[in-house]
Amino acid sequence: MEKVIITGFEDSLKTYNEKNIIKVTLKDGRTCSFFTKNPTELEVHLLKEIEVEIKENGEYGGAKQYILNLPKTNNNNNKKFTPRDYTFEKKKVALECATQFISSRPQLNSNEVLLLADKFYSFLNK
Repeated sequence: MEKVIITGFEDSLKTYNEKNIIKVTLKDGRTCSFFTKNPTELEVHLLKEIEVEIKENGEYGGAKQYILNLPKTNNNNNKKFTPRDYTFEKKKVALECATQFISSRPQLNSNEVLLLADKFYSFLNK
C-alpha cells in the first residue's frame, strides 16, 4: 500500500472479464491500469491523496506496466452476515445447568427447575 495522488484517468473502451479497463495517471508520472464495472468510481478520488495498492504487471514495449487496486469501501451493497443471536444458546445452557443442579441435590423440588433456569439465564447475561 502506498499513498498516491490520481491526476487523471481515461476509459480505454476495452473490457476484460466484463470490466472496463481505465488508464490512470498518477502525480509521480506512472500510468496504471484499473479494472472496474463502474467507470465513474475514480471521480471521487481525483486530485486527492489516497492509499492504494499498486502491483507491477511486467513490461510491454520497454515500459513497466502497473495495476492499481483501490481499497475496499463499506457500502450498503456489501453482503454481511447478521450478528449471531446467542439468546437460544444461553437459555439452553441455563436450563441444562438448572436440571443438573436440581438432580444433584435430591432435597430440592424438581418443580423449581424453571425458576432456577431463569436465575442462571440472568447470570449469563451479566
